[in-house]
Amino acid sequence: MLYPSTDLPAAPPRHDARPPVPEQCYRCGARGPKLVCPRCKVARYCNQECYKLDWKRPEKGGFHKLNCGTYSLLTRSNTLPPASLRPTVEASVLNRVRMYLSPIACLHHSLKGPGFVYLQSPHPLAAFAFPGPGLRDAHGPVHASRAGSRSLVLTYVPIGEFPQLTRDDFEVAEALPHLTGALKGMDPREHVLLLVKFRCGFLGVLKTVVVLGYDVCLKLAEDYKGQETYQLDIDDV
Repeated sequence: MLYPSTDLPAAPPRHDARPPVPEQCYRCGARGPKLVCPRCKVARYCNQECYKLDWKRPEKGGFHKLNCGTYSLLTRSNTLPPASLRPTVEASVLNRVRMYLSPIACLHHSLKGPGFVYLQSPHPLAAFAFPGPGLRDAHGPVHASRAGSRSLVLTYVPIGEFPQLTRDDFEVAEALPHLTGALKGMDPREHVLLLVKFRCGFLGVLKTVVVLGYDVCLKLAEDYKGQETYQLDIDDV
């Protein structure tokens, strides 16, 4: 379960700097599709057959049934509305990396003292809104120019080293009072504090539960000793 300690307001969304993608059928990739899904009003198809095939479950070669609700949420802008930012962080990011996050946090807390995990990604949060491995977004089938892993970078930062972090990334400076406030009275054996940042401008201070228990996490963290930064591909975990 994810719950807030305090939240920072999301910054205005920044759109990806990439060449425009021509309209294409979400099933076969043909240019100039004529039909639009009546449910999400985003996905486009060249004919009814393509629409029916794409509506099937992923194991049968279709993806629309899985992603129709997300297409509707993203619309054609491919950015998430503010109300859905936190649920996406929880369901699509933290739930996928929790088994790595807790051992990393517990290990470094035992070595460096109170602090937080700085979780950041070079990708916009919308890229994590789909359950599949980046196969699609609100613009349709992924082109080579938009393909790639959905990566996250995790770094444990002792609270005393926060000023060093702001020298490299001044945007996170406003998070300090939220972080220090959340650390007061927080039991690191039970909770992990996070500073979360995505390329789209989302910035938040979150708190999540330590899974498996502090002592078990310390044993699992043996493989992480000596590492300061950890990179994860969310589709490989």
